[in-house]
Amino acid sequence: MLLMTSSRKYKRCDPNPPAAFSLLDTASAIHKNICMGIFTARLGVSDGNGGATQWVDAQVDSGAKHTVLPASLLSDVVGIAPTAEREFTLADGRKVLMPIGEARLYVEDREGFSTVIFGVEGKYLLGATTLQLLDLIPDTSNERLIPAPELTI
Repeated sequence: MLLMTSSRKYKRCDPNPPAAFSLLDTASAIHKNICMGIFTARLGVSDGNGGATQWVDAQVDSGAKHTVLPASLLSDVVGIAPTAEREFTLADGRKVLMPIGEARLYVEDREGFSTVIFGVEGKYLLGATTLQLLDLIPDTSNERLIPAPELTI
């Protein structure tokens, strides 16, 4: 899981990816012909109980598993309380215990409940789990989210 902020837009299949990416991650991305990147998307956050929706710009990081938002936004502004704590591994390998909760999230024309991590100030990260729940996939070439193709079940 990548929990770093960078002002530089990059893709995991760049010839010189950031040091936080392992050689295995980069080789896997190239092998699958997938470039995982970071770009920004508009994200609405609410408690799901009729409270106001807060809109923020969040980094879409297709290499990050979970959605991370500032604890102050989730607790103080939106009114969501943590429901549990879970251990996560940061990009530098450190393990940290962080509070999690459930939020109603709005992205593009989609909405749904997703687990969110109560993070540090300034951290607005939209992760893969939320994107999967909302049936969205990142189009890193055009830096936008698009509906996932329909699959026959």
